[in-house]
Amino acid sequence: MAFFVLAYIHIVFSRAPTNCLEHIRDEWPRDGILRVEILRNGGEDYSIEKSYAKEEKLRQEKVDDLTNALGILTGDG
Repeated sequence: MAFFVLAYIHIVFSRAPTNCLEHIRDEWPRDGILRVEILRNGGEDYSIEKSYAKEEKLRQEKVDDLTNALGILTGDG
């Protein structure tokens, strides 16, 4: 099942145009980390700051879930 999901994702994203960064190709610095998000409809109020905040919130929820699970397993929770 996981293979078919992976194949589906590959097919869907390989059909998307890959020229979304063409307008900055020559200006983009070649050092550091490039972060790319693929959004179909980002919305008018989308910003990279909101995206980072959402990602941090999800990361913190995972840490909290792990902490709670470990607490239950060790008898602390």
